[in-house]
Amino acid sequence: MSDIPNIIVLVSGTVDPVNSDLKARSASYQRKKSINDPDWYWQENPALRQTIDEIHKRYTNVHIFTAHGWTGDNGSSNRTIAGTYLANRLCGANGKSAYYKGFLNQEVAFHLIGHSHGGNVINELTAQAAVAWPQRWKIRSITYLSTPFFTKQHHVNTKALHKECKIINVYNKYDLTQRVVADFSLLPFHDAFKRSEFDDFGAQLKKIKFDTRVFEDAVKSTRLKDADPSLWIDLKLLMDPAKGKALYDSCINALNSVKTALAKAREVICALNNVITFDVPVEMTGDAPKNRQIINNDLANRLQAELNKVETSLSPALKAFQARKASGRYPLMGFFDDLNVSSPLRAISKLLQINPKTLSGPLWDLLAQVLEQQIHKFDNTTSSPKAQYAQSPFANRIVDVDITKEDAYAQFHLDANFDNFVGRLEKCEARYASTAARTDLMNLVFTLLANHAPVSTLIAEQGKTVTTIRRTLDWLVIWLKANKYLPSNLMALPTDPGRLFREASGMISIPAVAALAELCAVLETHVGILKERSVGQLEITLRSSPFMQDLPIASGMHVPYKAAEPYPLASSKLEFMPPISYGGLSYFMRVSHSVSRQELYPKVRALLEEQINSLRR
Repeated sequence: MSDIPNIIVLVSGTVDPVNSDLKARSASYQRKKSINDPDWYWQENPALRQTIDEIHKRYTNVHIFTAHGWTGDNGSSNRTIAGTYLANRLCGANGKSAYYKGFLNQEVAFHLIGHSHGGNVINELTAQAAVAWPQRWKIRSITYLSTPFFTKQHHVNTKALHKECKIINVYNKYDLTQRVVADFSLLPFHDAFKRSEFDDFGAQLKKIKFDTRVFEDAVKSTRLKDADPSLWIDLKLLMDPAKGKALYDSCINALNSVKTALAKAREVICALNNVITFDVPVEMTGDAPKNRQIINNDLANRLQAELNKVETSLSPALKAFQARKASGRYPLMGFFDDLNVSSPLRAISKLLQINPKTLSGPLWDLLAQVLEQQIHKFDNTTSSPKAQYAQSPFANRIVDVDITKEDAYAQFHLDANFDNFVGRLEKCEARYASTAARTDLMNLVFTLLANHAPVSTLIAEQGKTVTTIRRTLDWLVIWLKANKYLPSNLMALPTDPGRLFREASGMISIPAVAALAELCAVLETHVGILKERSVGQLEITLRSSPFMQDLPIASGMHVPYKAAEPYPLASSKLEFMPPISYGGLSYFMRVSHSVSRQELYPKVRALLEEQINSLRR
């Protein structure tokens, strides 16, 4: 057996599903990577690197190539450029300096290992290798780690493959990025959302709270009292002063929180509307965009206009609440009058309206347009390369390696819910692939939201809030009728709460009750849409992380991560550290997607070594 040079090439994937950090590249074109570089893509995979190093030491003529890098941006043109550049860089084609200049005139075997879209970069490498590589250079193995295989993009070219080449496909059932998210080739977001302080907006939204118990207590404390301290008698329905004050304090706080959230939303829109200029590697000059807006001028203006309608309605209502609180007297009807000033409830309801069948509404249509503008391409993916190799001699040389059991999530046995969840998403994408209809796109968005833990919590909270408000208004109408403030013979309690509110508001002339009922109905529609798409429990939250060094690992707990090396991780990589909770969108998109590169699993190693034709030491 001749001692043929065998070269293992590591190809990075995208940094994260939505490219949120400009500085966190898969690897840099401009500088060599050292093991201590926190931005190196394979930095947090010591077990995989150790196995490859063992293979290197086991054979006399095995070489490891780790110098290639690309932006990691989630766009097809970036992947094409990266694969073409790598093929040229190795052999010196198209003016590049040949990395393996000494091997140009001899037989060489390549073993390509790519994670995520790194596998698609490999496919683009094969296209360039077919025309640029020396004739005696052949690819003896391709190892795909969680690669999403497109229907239309990045097809493999088998011309540079050795006739005995083996295709190793490593996949994880729980990998949401491979199965769903990767279908969307989003334009590079980079750190746009960080620049816009989008997280601050999310934090501010969480602060918008209204204590419905305070509302219920205040309304039920209403009694007929003399509102005139003089000798004249002025009987009015007044709330208990302490409970009325608590209600007004809660309303004022809620309105102020809404105003602050709206102001933050305006800042986010402005930041995303600004022209963003970001660095482009010299190899991509002229091919990759340097300037871009996340939200174009038209959409930004329309979003600002909708927010302005709500914001304009808040200030008069806020002043009315503050004036009533200063008076120290809290008439029941006065509360609804104050709430109806400039009708903030109707403004919010109008913005949030949604058709449950088409998933269309003022706010959601605008957000859908923002998303549509970011989709560079939509191309349905699969977790297997079989379709791409179907018409080639290598169709029978594909070996699938299922590592689902290596994912810590497998121990919780929630597969029925997960399969239901992904099945729904894949159906949405299949429809969207054939129609490109906005309804299918939004159906996918709402299915994702419905099974996102924070949204699930919000659904539960909003459901309780709406129920309490409805129950309190029911009680109010019944109480008014029982105390003869409403004619008892004109109303029977209907089964439709909305009808009850409409009748009550018409009979006692309090439009705010109808507006409140309308807002409740809008919120209930959202809750219904999300509940319909919820598949039940997906996320498991442990009381404490089993990976913390100062805590014992629970007996029988499967740990998919090896001990981290004492090198710093880039801030963008911290999200890949072992989680405290399992499941949830972030887990499935990031952690489950990275399980395939945590180590070179025994079966994968064995398959790879079968293809090495260098001498053993």
